[in-house]
Amino acid sequence: MPARCDRRPGSARAKARGSGRRDVTYARVGVGPLYSGAIWFEQEDTAGSLKALEQALEISRRTGDRQLETGVLADQSMFMSQDFNPDGAVDLGLQAIELARETDQPVEEASSHSSVAVALTALGDSDAAWQHTEAGRRVNEKIGRSQVGLLYLQYIIAYLRGDRATMDELGEILENEAPDDTVIRLTVGIGAWHTDKRSGLDELVQAAQEAAQNVPLVRQRAANLARLAMAARLMDRPQDAIRAAEMARSLLSLPKVTSLIEVSARVTAGLAAVATGEAQEAMDHYRWLKNLRGPGSGSGFPISADHLLGLLAHTAGMPAEATTHFEDALKFNGKAGYRLEEAWTCHDYAESLLDSDEPANFEKAVSLINDGLEISRELGLVAIEKRLITLQEKAASMAAPAAAYPDGLTGREVEVLRLLAAGRTNQQIADDLVIAPSTAAKHVANILGKTGSSNRAEAATYANQQGLVKA
Repeated sequence: MPARCDRRPGSARAKARGSGRRDVTYARVGVGPLYSGAIWFEQEDTAGSLKALEQALEISRRTGDRQLETGVLADQSMFMSQDFNPDGAVDLGLQAIELARETDQPVEEASSHSSVAVALTALGDSDAAWQHTEAGRRVNEKIGRSQVGLLYLQYIIAYLRGDRATMDELGEILENEAPDDTVIRLTVGIGAWHTDKRSGLDELVQAAQEAAQNVPLVRQRAANLARLAMAARLMDRPQDAIRAAEMARSLLSLPKVTSLIEVSARVTAGLAAVATGEAQEAMDHYRWLKNLRGPGSGSGFPISADHLLGLLAHTAGMPAEATTHFEDALKFNGKAGYRLEEAWTCHDYAESLLDSDEPANFEKAVSLINDGLEISRELGLVAIEKRLITLQEKAASMAAPAAAYPDGLTGREVEVLRLLAAGRTNQQIADDLVIAPSTAAKHVANILGKTGSSNRAEAATYANQQGLVKA
């Protein structure tokens, strides 16, 4: 990830990658962080990296080598922030920052500020995270080190908050400073899309697709795929989501990947399952991802874990679990000040409630839509506002006085039946009614049962006989 990996030719991690050595005696001669970095970058082995660092930390403290101790703590913090242990990352990172100042190691100090900022963002403390990005930038400025990673972290925080002015300012800087980084450029493009700016998103998506197939580093391929799935989900482009999911599955088939890569790949495939209504696929990824915390939990991916889990649970046909996750996401995002994420959570939660076709959920859905509209209008998030208005119109149509339909059919089921009688497929019905394909399929199954029809043709005949088909 650009926010945490120093790949300059003289950096510790670059040296580690170029060494070619594998012997754990690296730790015994005082360069444990180099060895652990080699394990991380070349072997995709988080556990091996952390074990090497634990050995190096014990040696550094036994021998009183405070410079080595600083480097080990800095690397442990970085690995933990990417291995979904934000509390541990903060604790070790703060220790590394203090020691780095005492031992005059600015690179380790700046890197630790970055790791702590990532972890604090995942924990929902964006103010403290921002302070660490600023502190890291001051250190980098003194030593002439690239600011791109920390600027990207700041962009993620601004995105989550829906801070348009900061997003615009940082986005312009990042486009100039990192013109070839497809992850950063696509993230910035998604941010610009929210405010209805011309962002060249089609070209950015194409560039990220090519990078996801061709870049040598697996973690960069995974990062590109996660952003591609996010763009496809937000912009309602299921074919792009399917393509990203196919590439993500190829990563999951590798013999060994880090936790960060597996999470990125599963987020990608999970979002594709949401876009296409694949219930079993959504269930599989839900079960694996259900212990995540915060936005991306260290991956720098700007969607809260409970928001994602709510989407997966809804697609998998688990309404109770979906409600719990969406409620937790609203609480987390509200407390953290992640207002853009809060607006999207309002939209997706409301949509799930309307899809349920349960009268008891209607009032809650309308309230969520109104909350989301208030946030999106206040922040100038035009893309979310448009989607919420569409959802509001859907809710209004459902609120009309209910007609008495035969055989216990609901108003939504009659809508589906009319489209079915017109020869529409489940996917086409889902598109017309702005619901998930799995929801459309569920409605069709209910219709067949209530009408005593064996197939779609018999259901269409029933609709005509009952006068349910509009002229």
